[in-house]
Amino acid sequence: MGRHSASGSDSPSGGDDNDGWDADQEPEHESSSGSEFDTGSLQRSHRSSDGSNWGVSKGLIGAIAAVLVVAVSIGLWWYFDGRTSDNQAEASATCVHGDNTIAVVADPSIADRIGEFSERFNKTHEVIGDYCFTVSVRPADATNVIKGLTGQWPAELGGQPALWIPGSSVSSARLKAASKTNIVSDSRSLVSTPVVIAVTPRLRQAIPNDKSWADLPALQSVPNSLDGLGLPGWGSLRLALPSSGNADAAQLAGEAVAAASVRPGESPELGAGAAASLAATAPKLPANSLSDAMGALLDAGEQPGAAVHSVVTTEQQLYVRTRSNPDAKKVIAAWQPAGATPVADYPTVQLDGPWLSEEQHTAASQFARFLGEKDQLKALADVGFRAEGADLPSSDVVSFATIEKPLSIEDKVRVALADGTAATPGTTTIMLSSSPAPDIKLSDITGALASRVRAISPNSGVGLWVYDGKEGNTVVRLGGAGDDVEGMPRSQSVADSLAALQPTGNGAVAYTTLRALYQDAVGGFRPNQVNSVLVVAGRSHTDQSLDGPGLIDTINRLKDPAKPVRINVIDFGNDSDQQTWQALAQQTGGVYQNLAVSNSPELTAAITRFVS
Repeated sequence: MGRHSASGSDSPSGGDDNDGWDADQEPEHESSSGSEFDTGSLQRSHRSSDGSNWGVSKGLIGAIAAVLVVAVSIGLWWYFDGRTSDNQAEASATCVHGDNTIAVVADPSIADRIGEFSERFNKTHEVIGDYCFTVSVRPADATNVIKGLTGQWPAELGGQPALWIPGSSVSSARLKAASKTNIVSDSRSLVSTPVVIAVTPRLRQAIPNDKSWADLPALQSVPNSLDGLGLPGWGSLRLALPSSGNADAAQLAGEAVAAASVRPGESPELGAGAAASLAATAPKLPANSLSDAMGALLDAGEQPGAAVHSVVTTEQQLYVRTRSNPDAKKVIAAWQPAGATPVADYPTVQLDGPWLSEEQHTAASQFARFLGEKDQLKALADVGFRAEGADLPSSDVVSFATIEKPLSIEDKVRVALADGTAATPGTTTIMLSSSPAPDIKLSDITGALASRVRAISPNSGVGLWVYDGKEGNTVVRLGGAGDDVEGMPRSQSVADSLAALQPTGNGAVAYTTLRALYQDAVGGFRPNQVNSVLVVAGRSHTDQSLDGPGLIDTINRLKDPAKPVRINVIDFGNDSDQQTWQALAQQTGGVYQNLAVSNSPELTAAITRFVS
């Protein structure tokens, strides 16, 4: 809408300039002797029948005047309305209410990039509600953010945030669970990167491609697990799990281990014991940061005695740390264990709280959308993040391969696993043969069992029965792992008894022992836990009073739907009892696992899975 000039206006052409428009002229009266219609004149002369002359009608003049008044009024209204709109826009553009700021906190692994984007955003001079908004970004680990938002916000993190970008959605799930209010108003992934394990090239070559997340606890906890991979003297996996500056990678790896350690269809919550075992045996670092862990890995090189052989991190972190070194592939490699892949998805978490105004909510939303625009996503992809519609860089260290099956776990289970509140403690009665199968060393079995029992939660339940060719006996009665047994925790008593056990070679009354033990396990059922019996079988049974079908029938009669007790079986080689063990495991909801040898990571993995 253009501006219209009025008398006395500041039009540059002056008040006498008609801007090319001809003003209406007042008509002049002609003599009656003139022609009846004179071209170029604004007057017509009419002659009446009586010969009198008519002038221009006064009504016509009045009508024309009225039209002019209305036209001028409309013009003036448009002019002043335009001036008002322009003034409002100018007032808004100059931020009549002043400056305002929104605080953003981000995982340290992406905070620098978000800070760069905030500078771009601030240059747009975003105006919301007559405020000029700027964005301030600070790095912060998830634990500090969650504590601050659900308690006292720490001053060192600046103002309370309107937007949070943690390493993964497990952190936003933890915040929602910890908060008593609806503190999260929106959360959606910005970019993503899968969790990988950084290893030395030699170790990567030695690890079979079919090794999965479920194998990690055994590779970690068995003292010489890497001997079986052709690396004598290397000891165990020595997998570091840095919690600082690592995009939730340690927690995500724990989720993958838990999910891979349970049967299909079972909740990953039941595998929390395996994840806890992995963490409990991780190398201890001064600050437990990614920088410390990677430094320890790279400084030691491929030395068998290195304190750290591997580090859990993300594809993006490994890429950005190696991209400037053309020889990086000679000193470090990426291993992606088989199975569902854990992914750090970096959500933009928009917060809601009394410290935020409506304008700050809007500004946070606009900044989140700004981050998802093409230019910002391309910049993130350039440093190794996976972003929609953006090409990934090339690398000699990480493959950027397609993720075939991303790991998916419901929020409440993720929270339980991350916060250590999972219903992980189980109750396990161990039934062990002191007459091992041929070529099987009892010390391999008792050593692995003792290590696992020492690591279980005090809230778990544990008991130990041992059988030979004569009888089966209770060595440590079933009860709470943390309960006192002759001056020590029950778990320690079980571990010490296992360490002291010596092999015998006079048969195996396995069936009659399990009949008595299973009845005891049902009677001592511990609610709100997974109750099970772990049979570590030895030689074929030598019972005279009970055969396989009889045992199966007995267990069926002893089962109580209100007190379910699984039977898990670890068996070695070929023996005549296999069908019986398989049937018992199947009918009670347990698992049968047959192993060829006892000095293997597979034995430790099975024990870790079955004893929680």
